[in-house]
Amino acid sequence: MGGKKKKSAAQAAPAAAAATSSGSTPAVGGTGAVEDQKKHAANSKTNKPAKETKSKGSDLVSIQAELEKKIIKLINDFRQENGDKGPISGRLTTKKLLDLYTALEKFNFKREHIEEAMKSSVLYGGDLHSALDWLCLNLKDDELPDGFSQQLQEESQKSRPKFQPPPQQKPAERNPKVSEKDEAASMKDWILRYAEQSSDDEEEEDEGDKRTRNPELDEKFDPNDRYLILTAQLYDAKEMAADAKTKGDKMGQRKAQDRIRVIQQEMKQLESHPMFNPAIKVVDVPQKEKKTLPVTDYKDDLSFSLFEQAEKDPPNEPKDIRNFDYTARSWTGKSPKQFLIDWVRKNLPKSPPPAFHKVSAGRYWRCKVRVQRADDALEVCPTILTEDSMQAQHLAATLALYNLVKGQSSLCGYQIRMENLSGDWTRLLYCTTGVLLRKLQQDRHLSSLTHIIVDEVHERSVQSDFLLTILKDVVMKRSDLHLILMSATVDCDKFSSYFNRCPVVSIPGRTFPVEVSCNSGLLHKESELKKCVNRSCAVIISIYFCLTGAKPSCSHFKMILLIKCVTIPDVVFVIDTGKTKENKYHESSQMSSLVETFVSKASALQRQGRAGRVRNGFCFRLYPKFRFDAFMDYSIPEILRVPLEELCLHIMKCQYGSPEDFLSQALDAPQPQSVSNAVNLLRKIGACQPDNHILTPLGHHLASLPVNVKIGKMLIYGAILGCLEPIATIAAAITEKSPFSTPMNRKEEANLAKAALATANSDHLTIYNAYMGWKSSQTEGLRAEMSYCRKHFLNRTALLTIEDVKHELMKMMEQAGFWSSRSKQRAAALSKQQICILNAALTAGLYDSVARVLCNPPVDGLERVACTVETPQGRAQVHPSSVNRNLQVHGWLLYQEKVKYTKIYLRDTTLVSPFPMLLFGGDIDIQHREKLMTLDGWIHFQAPVRIGVIFKHLRKLMDSLLERKLENPRMNLEGDATIQVILDLIKSEHAA
Repeated sequence: MGGKKKKSAAQAAPAAAAATSSGSTPAVGGTGAVEDQKKHAANSKTNKPAKETKSKGSDLVSIQAELEKKIIKLINDFRQENGDKGPISGRLTTKKLLDLYTALEKFNFKREHIEEAMKSSVLYGGDLHSALDWLCLNLKDDELPDGFSQQLQEESQKSRPKFQPPPQQKPAERNPKVSEKDEAASMKDWILRYAEQSSDDEEEEDEGDKRTRNPELDEKFDPNDRYLILTAQLYDAKEMAADAKTKGDKMGQRKAQDRIRVIQQEMKQLESHPMFNPAIKVVDVPQKEKKTLPVTDYKDDLSFSLFEQAEKDPPNEPKDIRNFDYTARSWTGKSPKQFLIDWVRKNLPKSPPPAFHKVSAGRYWRCKVRVQRADDALEVCPTILTEDSMQAQHLAATLALYNLVKGQSSLCGYQIRMENLSGDWTRLLYCTTGVLLRKLQQDRHLSSLTHIIVDEVHERSVQSDFLLTILKDVVMKRSDLHLILMSATVDCDKFSSYFNRCPVVSIPGRTFPVEVSCNSGLLHKESELKKCVNRSCAVIISIYFCLTGAKPSCSHFKMILLIKCVTIPDVVFVIDTGKTKENKYHESSQMSSLVETFVSKASALQRQGRAGRVRNGFCFRLYPKFRFDAFMDYSIPEILRVPLEELCLHIMKCQYGSPEDFLSQALDAPQPQSVSNAVNLLRKIGACQPDNHILTPLGHHLASLPVNVKIGKMLIYGAILGCLEPIATIAAAITEKSPFSTPMNRKEEANLAKAALATANSDHLTIYNAYMGWKSSQTEGLRAEMSYCRKHFLNRTALLTIEDVKHELMKMMEQAGFWSSRSKQRAAALSKQQICILNAALTAGLYDSVARVLCNPPVDGLERVACTVETPQGRAQVHPSSVNRNLQVHGWLLYQEKVKYTKIYLRDTTLVSPFPMLLFGGDIDIQHREKLMTLDGWIHFQAPVRIGVIFKHLRKLMDSLLERKLENPRMNLEGDATIQVILDLIKSEHAA
């Protein structure tokens, strides 16, 4: 009985609503109600009474009554001003209206409330969930039917049927003719009015375009304006189809044709509108008038139209110099000596040519250069000796040029992240790969550049591979752009093949012979190693860069145990371990691990060459020759072993299309799953649209910041919430290096010193607390500062670096318009409310790196139990260096990184409460009847339905704020009503 197997339209909508509901609600712990995933899945199979939905002693997510009213008023005002009537669904038809209306009736909502909800949301494209959201948000508690009450209390099974129609209701009530009213806005009038414009057949035709809003329902709808917009879209779609056809892109052509068909259908409907103006009707252009576009083999995403003229063949084709071996005799370029002569002739026309005086020093040479200026004379003589007199002249000319242009608007400049020493007169710019990629965001065809030289391409970093993928298309479009790739150990054939068999120029290096000795039972003991060293009259040193951060003087180097790929000119002995550590990212577990692996043959040869910089050298390999023969020829490119979120963000920012399609054209294409995971993370943090590859306002802001996407989001929300200074300090520590040092023999003391500075169960806030203590000690002098660092095991150099990076990050946010240096900064001890706001900004940045604490207190209360957590990929432990390593409370931990050593550990964690996660976390799903809010399908909170709807709409308000900020970067966010409400909400969660 009960009509379980009836397939009526009236039951379709309730069934859809019930599909996301589980039969139980979670067990509760800490500040929010959480549910074990397995228990939730098991209980959902049974239909237990509602009295099981609440655990004993549980704290529930709730909002203060006055603040709740204030937020609801803000939401309704926003919807009224911006026409936000709910999420857009498919085209409404009579059948859909009947289903929705009947479904709400079966939930026992009053008829006048149903009609009001449909006026406010459903008729403007909303669905059943948007109508339920409106009802739960705007109705008083006594007006809500059973099952939707705002109080979390025990309810009987009789008053809470699980989406089953009450037995007293009759199917005949589904007929809209029964509900007759005199008001113009009655349900009957709505359905009759809409029935004249659509039919069930039209519903089936438009079912594929579920996101299209029906503009004819707007009261001020003008069919002519809409028709003109569609006309422009039609022409764009036809051009896309033509381009795809000429390139043989069947998939692109099919997509364009589908788009044309959808646009033409809507235009045809508008042409029958009584207010349509026939004068603007589009007439199809005859086929013979259509122009055939030129065939291109490259992506039309790049579309460098300014360089179409360069497609003409040059009158004289250059000589093919493939595999050309360069020697000093074949050099035809301008020498430094000639550069100096030309510079003097141009800038000092009344001065005589430079005078070169060669000076012999035994079998070596040096050279003096004298340049006569208007008021004085410049005379330089390098101290470096050369093997022949011509090299000495070139060296002296270079030094003279440097002194002549020093202090002027230099022709040569450099630009790195957050530092720029170049100007309008700069003709040669040294820059990082990231800087050039940002120039491509502004000028996709690099019209201001004539030559690009990419050095060390063998390193195969993510950014360099991304740059090469773009430059490959740019050079095909621009015949006047010269691209030069440089490396000492590159796979020439692979790169030449990737760039359409481009020429390869081989330039022999000036290195001395290196005698290589492979290990065949030798050099295992320190005594044997010392014998080998003493025989060569060398000194053993150890590189300790990781802990000390200091470089020893190069004047003492005669031998180096090679554990870092560094180049020191005076080295003549190299000991190669054959090992290296690489950071690898595992897609299945979404975890990074530092893995020790063998080097490649190219790296081993590069290490060997470091011993022959100044004279004949020796390389001792601590592995046999057969092991060397088994090495890979080249290292695995970084793009195949690291996360790709930042790369995908820049691809979407530059509008290169789908990241999956773009990266499939890379020199070494990453796995599709890796790219998909990166795009999904960008969607999860709100950087791109959920159903396409278009950036959201937040994504556009993140793409403009030269930092990691999570750090960028943390900084943006830190500025919005008014706590940029501490957040920038924490971000600087994350970006650079933790200020806490842990000596090998004093680990316990270091942990105790860190625990003394611990704040709010947070490693991040502990770092900020240590930083503030250090700043305070600086006011008492250098001795007090050094004493503070020694007492708390702090690295002063790291603290100075953090301070510099913090100022650069704040300057960067000021340039982006999110902060002003004139705003007041208060650097004081953290209060309880300030900690809440900082945790919210941290949550905005680090989510979805979140884990649930599995509370397992010790039996005797004295034993220290490691904190164990659960993530979507499985269980892990908090790292022993964390202040939360022995945390035993119910709650949620943000973490900066998940790594694998002997165990899986979470590094740098912060305990957070539900409100920040609900405001800035992942996709939020509301199960109205179950009073359950779910984030990303696995994080559950129990709360009245109205609270879930409030958080859902507050996110919309924040997105709107970011969009307005993107349109107007100078917009001042201080005092904004939305931000103030969010701040009040965050502070209220832990109000005394």
